[in-house]
Amino acid sequence: MKKSDFLSVFDSLSERQIPDKWKEGAMSIEHTYNFMRENTCVYLKTYPEEMYFISYNGNSKFSVISIRSVYTRNRWFTQKDLDDSERERIENRFDEEIIKKIEKATGTKAERVSN
Repeated sequence: MKKSDFLSVFDSLSERQIPDKWKEGAMSIEHTYNFMRENTCVYLKTYPEEMYFISYNGNSKFSVISIRSVYTRNRWFTQKDLDDSERERIENRFDEEIIKKIEKATGTKAERVSN
């Protein structure tokens, strides 16, 4: 999928609407990692309320979407800050609430690759 097609679909997701109370957190990490070409935050309102900082890279043959940090309890957490069960919960939630919407909108199927 072309980057412009992905970004168009991604920007249409309701999870791209960051509430005012979390905009400062979103802007702080996006500014810190502005060297990464494609990155953004997604907000998940339902319990537990969280925001994920993600990066995207891809071409016409494949796309990679990575969760870089998770904002909850008024701070950013990286993978090393979370235990295995919490990382798995976050990955599963991201798959269910974000990836499935992208798959449906683009007619593609995602595959999770562990790092």
